[in-house]
Amino acid sequence: MHFPAGAVLMEVGAAEDWLFVLVEGEVDVIRRDRWIRMGPGTTIGEMELLDPRGRSATITAYTPVRALRLSKAAFDEALRLSPDIARGVIIDLVRRVRETHEPRPPS
Repeated sequence: MHFPAGAVLMEVGAAEDWLFVLVEGEVDVIRRDRWIRMGPGTTIGEMELLDPRGRSATITAYTPVRALRLSKAAFDEALRLSPDIARGVIIDLVRRVRETHEPRPPS
């Protein structure tokens, strides 16, 4: 899928059963008073597939983005078939939790 800069890929609170793997471009992940910029190779939306309480962030394209869309069924099958994929998802989630909860440097 292709998204122009400024496009909203996901909105906080939405209940959806898919994720994106970013192939090209960068996105801004906006969660409460924090934002993180992510680029190629990043998965976005996997938290909703693991804990379906609605999207936890709004994702907008910072640059034009090309992304692969993966359904919950395909994601579940990939996790079942490949412990390396499951490990990668866990490592990425831990990194993001740390980035989101680290104190901001003084302005």
